[in-house]
Amino acid sequence: MPVMTRVNDVGLIDIIIQLQSSFANKFMVIGDFNIHFDDVNNTERETIVNFLPSLSLSQFVNKQTHNRGHILDWVIARESDHIVKDLGVEDIQISDHFPVFCKLNVTHPERKTTYKNCRNVRKINREEFIKDIANSDLCTKTPDNATDFVNLYNSVLSTLFDSHAPLRSKKIAIKPPSPWYNDSIKVEKKLRRKLEKQWKRTGLEIHRQMFVKQRNKVNHMIRKSKTEYISNKVLDVETDARKLHCLTASLCNKSKESSRPDGQTARPDGQTAKQAATDMSTYFKEKIDKIHNSLAANGIPDKSHIADKCEPEHTWVDIQPFTSEEVKKIIKTLPMKSCELDPIPTTLLLECLDTLIGPITKIINLSILTGSVPFSFKEAIVRPSLKKPGLDKNQLKNYRPVSNLPYLSKVLEKAVSTRLSSYLSANNLLEEHQSAYRAYHSTETSLLKVTNDLHIAADKGQVSSLILLDLSAAFDTISHEMLISRLENDLGIKGKALTWFTSYL
Repeated sequence: MPVMTRVNDVGLIDIIIQLQSSFANKFMVIGDFNIHFDDVNNTERETIVNFLPSLSLSQFVNKQTHNRGHILDWVIARESDHIVKDLGVEDIQISDHFPVFCKLNVTHPERKTTYKNCRNVRKINREEFIKDIANSDLCTKTPDNATDFVNLYNSVLSTLFDSHAPLRSKKIAIKPPSPWYNDSIKVEKKLRRKLEKQWKRTGLEIHRQMFVKQRNKVNHMIRKSKTEYISNKVLDVETDARKLHCLTASLCNKSKESSRPDGQTARPDGQTAKQAATDMSTYFKEKIDKIHNSLAANGIPDKSHIADKCEPEHTWVDIQPFTSEEVKKIIKTLPMKSCELDPIPTTLLLECLDTLIGPITKIINLSILTGSVPFSFKEAIVRPSLKKPGLDKNQLKNYRPVSNLPYLSKVLEKAVSTRLSSYLSANNLLEEHQSAYRAYHSTETSLLKVTNDLHIAADKGQVSSLILLDLSAAFDTISHEMLISRLENDLGIKGKALTWFTSYL
């Protein structure tokens, strides 16, 4: 793996020692060292030349590598490795430094490849795809219930997706991503190579100048493209500290350990992926059961906190149906994330939104009018994720389950959530200090409140005590019966609205 650094920053000798200890096999140190190797009076040169033999290393370049003389570009390796062959320096007049050529006595690394099932979504004719959707049963028929409508939605879109972008197995080379690379750079690189061959064939000065000009142009385009790519990525996440931190780490080549189990690493006992998934599913379920059982064993009855039935001041019986414009606005606020359970990618759905907004709106309205949530909306792809980097991947307790729901399920949740939030806000039913799941609130507003209260107490000479609770599987252990009772008796949610929330849970 190439390592690039500045000698003046950390010291050349320190770099070589680190490389020597890091690479037990063959290795080389090459580049512009900016030290005159041929100048016997140079103290820096003498220090390094006297140091290299202690590590059985040699410097192989013995001809000047700069147009003003001197050997500035070095090739350092172990003599015993016999890695450097036929080394030479050639003045090709494209820079003040001369390129150093040599053959390496090493085996060319085999390019790693893998097979991936993929679809060529970019080549889908959008007009034809939208036309097929408009002429399908999805837009011409209206089932009586939300479940049948969702099944029709998934069936029609899956069939059309398979027709327009069939699933194919493709062999791909594993190589570092270059998202900044574009077709313009590719075209100019081809021209650069063409001009280079022309100059080498003719040796004319005019052809050398043409090549140098094109080379500089390509280098400038690459630098500009990289700069624009990184700048745009930073602008996209500049308001999100977590995403900005992740982006910075990736740009600094800080490798991130996978937070998911990956067969052999996570299951050294030889279990299959299916067995590992079954073990995790069983563990997560038993964990919840154990917490419920421990609560019961501690003498906490299941219905101890269910509110007594009373007549609340405000009631909400029916969830108001949505218009297509309201649903479209909700969809545009959601992240463009997809799930394996989705019939088509979310990006493609958004391109066809004008045609699909009608069926999607009907599905949402059928769900709230009948007070039922389609069963398929409750299915999820559960991915185990390590709670913290560096934890033992073989310990199931170190994982948390992350559920990926179908995109349409998230749209329905968000739609009903907006109606519920409006009802609670209009009737002043929200908890005064609630910061979670509330517009214009976050952990920052909660911290601001706590910090402010502590400062006020300190100014008054009072003693403060802060108690923080971390509940294990807090959301998974919520009593649904208790929650429904609170919705009905404390918040006044009744009728079809309460039926919908009961079905949702």
